[in-house]
Amino acid sequence: MTWKNFDDLHGASDRGVQPGTGYRERGADVKVQARPRPNLTLTAAYQRFEQDDVPRTHATVDGLSFAGTALGTDLSRRLDQDRELVYVQMALRPKSEWISQANVSLSRHGQREEQNRVRSNGRRDVAGFTDDQYGLLVQLESAGRFGTFSYGLEYYYDQVDSHGADIAANGVVRLLPRGNVADDARHRLLGLYVQDQFRLTPRLALTTGVRFSRAEASSAKVDPDPADQMIFPALDRRNQATTGSLRAQYDVVPRWNLFAGASQGFRAPNLSDFTSFELARSGERETPAPNLRPEKFLSFEVGTKARIHKISTELYAAAFRTEIRDQIVRFPTGQLVFGDREVTRANVGQGFTQGMEIGGTTSMPGGVSVFGNLTWLEGEIDGYFGSVPVREPASRIQPLTIGGGARWTSPRDRWWLEASGRYARRQDKLSSGDIADTQRIPPGGTPGYSMYSLRAGWRAREWLTTTAALENIFDRDYRIHGSGLNEPGFNAVFSTKIGW
Repeated sequence: MTWKNFDDLHGASDRGVQPGTGYRERGADVKVQARPRPNLTLTAAYQRFEQDDVPRTHATVDGLSFAGTALGTDLSRRLDQDRELVYVQMALRPKSEWISQANVSLSRHGQREEQNRVRSNGRRDVAGFTDDQYGLLVQLESAGRFGTFSYGLEYYYDQVDSHGADIAANGVVRLLPRGNVADDARHRLLGLYVQDQFRLTPRLALTTGVRFSRAEASSAKVDPDPADQMIFPALDRRNQATTGSLRAQYDVVPRWNLFAGASQGFRAPNLSDFTSFELARSGERETPAPNLRPEKFLSFEVGTKARIHKISTELYAAAFRTEIRDQIVRFPTGQLVFGDREVTRANVGQGFTQGMEIGGTTSMPGGVSVFGNLTWLEGEIDGYFGSVPVREPASRIQPLTIGGGARWTSPRDRWWLEASGRYARRQDKLSSGDIADTQRIPPGGTPGYSMYSLRAGWRAREWLTTTAALENIFDRDYRIHGSGLNEPGFNAVFSTKIGW
């Protein structure tokens, strides 16, 4: 069980306390396993997680400007969230020449969320939903002459109810027919798949798979306000697709391999895509888009991994490119809804994302190891500048990021010390949506930053480990690209772990 009470976040010395950022959360997790027979394992688990009064500070008067970001106007905007998961699983190794492994899982996943927004004029908006999801997973595995086959099905059924209300500054309450997603809604997702892993030669291993996906979404209560002139009919949509993938791994030598892969992707619009009526980015409100089509993707990747024992070094490198078709993109309509700028969604996104990651670790005499990594991403997607379609950078792409450090470990692994750092380049490749998100992304982009930390650990006993860390030791003021808050300033962490 966990209980956490977060006070207002402290930024760097020139930022200070960021008011209106604290919240509370609680969690519980219990799992029981039984093995009535050597080839049978039964598992039952329960999880519960709650968050109270989690703020969207950047949208309120408590927000602080960073590098020119706009200040919010809401007096308050907070969310409550509850999540509950119950599942039972069976793992069986049948005494059969046809099936070598069988896994079956039944689950119930319940989610509840409610947002309370107090506008600058004192009016309060309340919107929330509950989602009860029931799931069935069946996975079978068979080993034979033609490789190892994995196959099965996944089925999820969601029951979604939502609610909403407007409360005027004088206390007059107007109940709305639905909340931020459609009320009395249903969503069904079915997946059938088969995958084969086999060696074409002693050095070349292949993995190929095919998947069939079908999604259904329905609701009779889509219209957020039947009294106005905007009419949104009932929803009843079905989408399906068959996708495939192929991956290869070639062992050049025993500890050096090359890998490559190609895979298709399919994402059917969900209830949020179809029926969303909620606050989006800075000062925007999203309205339903019932005529959306599925998004489609085609991804390619290549890479290598190597372990060189003579110099105690591990290296890896990977690159990918994803072709995007019919991506669901938000765009402004030029209208106002409840005083907010209206945006809706359409399948206008054609484009790509691509990137690479390289890194490695090497050990040196005296128990010292050095590590580092580099990540680079870019992308272009069709979007809207105002109401005009344009090709523009993909939204919220991570900037060039480099990390690294050195670690010393004592001969008996009783002590260790580590110094590390991270550098992120300025991100000024912005979509029109990023530019309009003035409360989170500064004009011209998010400034780059560098941040350094020191950590140490002591294993006093086999069952007792103590660690300490000094984070952001130069007290730098920085923000992750797309976030509404700055990261903590100088921070000290002390922890003890007892195990038996």
